Amino acid sequence: MLRIKFILIGDTRVGKTCIINQYTNKEFKVEYKTTITADGDKQFKEIKVGNKQVKLEIWDTAGQERYRAINKIFMNKAKIAAIVYDMTNQKSFDNLKNWYNELKDKSDSVKVIGIIANKSDLYEEKVINKEEGENYAKDINALFFETTAMDYESVAAVFEGLTKKYVEMEEKKGRIKQEEELKSQKKVEKKKEEQERKVEQLEISKHTNNQNKNKSKECC
Repeated sequence: MLRIKFILIGDTRVGKTCIINQYTNKEFKVEYKTTITADGDKQFKEIKVGNKQVKLEIWDTAGQERYRAINKIFMNKAKIAAIVYDMTNQKSFDNLKNWYNELKDKSDSVKVIGIIANKSDLYEEKVINKEEGENYAKDINALFFETTAMDYESVAAVFEGLTKKYVEMEEKKGRIKQEEELKSQKKVEKKKEEQERKVEQLEISKHTNNQNKNKSKECC
């Protein structure tokens, strides 16, 4: 089974914990509890991507500025990162750049990034339109998702879409590596064949020379 560390980062109160809770437990809790534990808060979910069984290790991170220093621990060995903002909160969107820089600065293991526009159910309170989120995601080569933590399908699309992207990238990398190894093996085999031909030609040449010498002796 393929195990993947998946982290959620972003400002406090953007809904990271609610998103994770909806995906792993299929429930939405209105109560708000700040995530501040030093060793992180993680949950697990097993899914199937293509013919691969995947176990997601989903980490919830603290959003407060004063706790951000510990996020390096959370980011260590993460393969997928989702940066979450609240569509009704301009500041959380403006801070995406800071979170992205934080991620790039503290983790070189993340291969797939998603930008998550949360609270899409609060239509009348939106201050960030979908296009703004999509454009930012495009600028940093990330995938964009619009979600509400109240809806399982929109949340599942985030985790499964990003996981699928990562699995496809790893499979492609594996195929390229396999092709390179095959090419390298063929080169070695070709070189070996050329060396064997040279030895064979040398033996034939020696044999021919010996025959010619013998004939020359007989003539004399």
